Amino acid sequence: IMVTLCSKEGVEGGVPLIRCRADHVPIDPPEGTPHWILACVQLHQYTVRDNTKISFLLAPHPSSALPELSPALARLSAPRALKISKVARYVEEKLGNGRIGNGMMNEPLAITIACGENILRDSSSLYTVRIFCWKQGGEMVLTYKERAREQPGR
Repeated sequence: IMVTLCSKEGVEGGVPLIRCRADHVPIDPPEGTPHWILACVQLHQYTVRDNTKISFLLAPHPSSALPELSPALARLSAPRALKISKVARYVEEKLGNGRIGNGMMNEPLAITIACGENILRDSSSLYTVRIFCWKQGGEMVLTYKERAREQPGR
């Protein structure tokens, strides 16, 4: 089996640094080859991944007038790579189904997700939030509120 062990980024598609059979990996591979590749291929040492799911609780932000989700919908476990935009979309769907508020049933909610006082970027992952924003132990709590609407002409 031919394998590409490492590729140099920066060039579109990357540039292979080593291309050889898996059982013929050079003893002294090129500089910059990650140590875990060598451990895996030469020493047959594989690292076991941590739990790939993160448990979290969704609750309305203290400054929000949005209702709470039912306990069955608010306590979740999801892949740690899940983006905050997907969490916001989930909250929109669950709140949107029973929303009567301003009478605009067809207009989707624009939800902002926060962790503590940190407003989270839609592109952040649950794992990033867990590492950089959630400073406590236990289950992570994410809060939601309506996104501030931009004023026309601004």
